[in-house]
Amino acid sequence: MIKKILCFIFALAMCLPFAVSCSKKEKSTNDLFNEGLVAVKIDGKWGYSDTNGHLRIKAIYDEASAFSCGLACVGIDGKFGYINPSGDVVIDLKFDGGRRFIDDRACVSVNEKYRYIDKSGEFITDTEFGYGADFSEGLACVQVGERFGYINKKGKMAIDAEYVAATQFSNGLAGVKKTEDGKCGYINKKGKVKIGFDYEEAAPFKNGIARVAFQGSLCFIDTKGTIVSAVGQMGADDFYEGLSRVIDENNLFGYIDMSGSLVIDYKYVYAGPFSNGLALVFDSKKVGYIDHSGNYVIEPKYEFFYSENAAGFDFSDDGYVVVIKDSKFGVIDKNGNEILPCNYEGINGFTSY
Repeated sequence: MIKKILCFIFALAMCLPFAVSCSKKEKSTNDLFNEGLVAVKIDGKWGYSDTNGHLRIKAIYDEASAFSCGLACVGIDGKFGYINPSGDVVIDLKFDGGRRFIDDRACVSVNEKYRYIDKSGEFITDTEFGYGADFSEGLACVQVGERFGYINKKGKMAIDAEYVAATQFSNGLAGVKKTEDGKCGYINKKGKVKIGFDYEEAAPFKNGIARVAFQGSLCFIDTKGTIVSAVGQMGADDFYEGLSRVIDENNLFGYIDMSGSLVIDYKYVYAGPFSNGLALVFDSKKVGYIDHSGNYVIEPKYEFFYSENAAGFDFSDDGYVVVIKDSKFGVIDKNGNEILPCNYEGINGFTSY
């Protein structure tokens, strides 16, 4: 897969091993078929298919990622660059790794350091960072020495690197921690403290709500720091479409609402967050998708997927999801209709081996 540039995001210490979900920064970044194309692996090489299964870009790459901002990162012989939807190389394959473009900026790795480029492939700053996150709301979290701060789209430091931990910006706020033995709070995009350093842990905001550990309990706060839900139990995820997945003492998954009430019982070996009205659930044998009432909309017949970067697949904004059957990858829509048959060795950088 594309070499991953690590995005420094601290999470709750007791958090479940959930798959990381991308926040919605712009419509195209969370579509499966960005630019109408999806990366597919055929006979050991990557190319790009449309929704009709027609191969639009030949499978010639060792690695390939999804399109974003009109470009996709591809790799051959350990070097990475970017192509457009016509398959033309627009940024030479000269980097050691690369991430997707967000806000017309991408983080790339060079000699084990991380730098940022624009869509012409030019570096926006001469500074090399220990870590580089995707841009979010016009700022990117970077590591300078042992500390974290934020740069703007011009590559200038917008918020000094003075934190031992920091999240990406969402809803105008970012969670930060000043000292290893200190507590966490939230700053705005000018670096001013907006929510005090009162929390043992603090996660990014999602849809105006953030998950925090407060006095040993799990709570959810709004952008003013007001507690909107005091769940108590630490094994709870962020709320997606009004529901949060939780895990019990038997390591089974269920879902609670904002009041903390269990609305879908603990009965799944794994459960994903809701997206597009559906959530992936795994019963130890096969994968299916349920609605908010816990009813199967897509019956369990697919295989569970797990890697160091993801567990299962969630529906994208354009209403498609990657599935696996007989160890091969395909794509279905929200009604379970087959869009791409399960004939591929991988999709969008994910493979089963």
